[in-house]
Amino acid sequence: YSGSLSLDGAIALFAFAAVANAGLLLFWVNRHVERASSKGLKEEFKHFRKRLAGFISKPNRVRMFVLLPFMLYGVTTWGNDILSTVLGRQPDILMMRAMLGENARDIGLYDAAARLAQMTEYVLLFGLGGALVSVFSELAHDDEQNASPQQTAKPFRLNYPRLLNARREIAGYQTVSTTPLFAFMMVFSSLVIEVVYGPKFAGAQHFLFASLVLQIITVVVFGGGMHITSLVAIGKERVVFVNRLSWGLLNLIANYFLIQNYGGLGAMIGTQCANAGACATESLLTTRWIGQSLQPIRSLAILAIVTVSVLITYLVSTLLPLTLSPLVRLLAAGSSMTVLTILGYTIFGIPEASKVLGKIRSLL
Repeated sequence: YSGSLSLDGAIALFAFAAVANAGLLLFWVNRHVERASSKGLKEEFKHFRKRLAGFISKPNRVRMFVLLPFMLYGVTTWGNDILSTVLGRQPDILMMRAMLGENARDIGLYDAAARLAQMTEYVLLFGLGGALVSVFSELAHDDEQNASPQQTAKPFRLNYPRLLNARREIAGYQTVSTTPLFAFMMVFSSLVIEVVYGPKFAGAQHFLFASLVLQIITVVVFGGGMHITSLVAIGKERVVFVNRLSWGLLNLIANYFLIQNYGGLGAMIGTQCANAGACATESLLTTRWIGQSLQPIRSLAILAIVTVSVLITYLVSTLLPLTLSPLVRLLAAGSSMTVLTILGYTIFGIPEASKVLGKIRSLL
């Protein structure tokens, strides 16, 4: 239908696919997971009405309910998610629309580059955050249960050996998996944009390159968003909230001046710098309270392997005839980068890479 499908039709098809997916998931969940016992909607509504009447008749119950630990945790975590969104592209687009005009060219270029940059970071980390909340929380709980009375008396001196070990494994996986992708996207940013969006979006290359440079610093050097989960696991969600709020406000102020002088590129640099600053602060806090998860020497070895791999890939790609379609050239470069990186990891015996490759082999 690519020749006749309208924009409205494409959106409707996307929405229908989401509903169909939800229906299939509901069917399989009901079939394979034991249903929770319930007395029916009538009894559920009756219970809800009774609780609501209790809150209305005695307002102090609402305050007690909100101050429960799980409610404070939920509200704070929700606030952290909102503030993490502030350090994203939506506020930047709103500011550019207000300052540069509704049809400003920079808005389209910024959005295209931001989406590619976001996918570069999350394509190999997607779904990891939700799992880490559960795993890190359990490990932190076990470490606290096994702590000595002297450590318990000083909560900031608690040792988290199991949590620290898990953080080091996740940090190693992040570095091994994302560094080659960041490097590849930086070197072949113009080709990627041409394949995904077409030649008319060539101006987005500078936006994408600037974003990727700052993202590789955020993820590889500072550990990315892993520290948020770690701090939440040890009960420091309010620290995350204050940190994200501070950097979010600083980001909005800085972007006002950056957009005035550099347009969409200024917005991209300002937001990514603020995100890097927030992650750097969280990295310092987790190092103080849990321990250092990043291993600089190992990270430098991985960076060296990736640098050599991407340079060889670039040189090989220059030998390909320009008559080939951009998609074919991109696939060839991607295949070369993958082979060279895995070969480098294997030859130099990077432990984190061996674990990742072992898990991939077991899945296959």
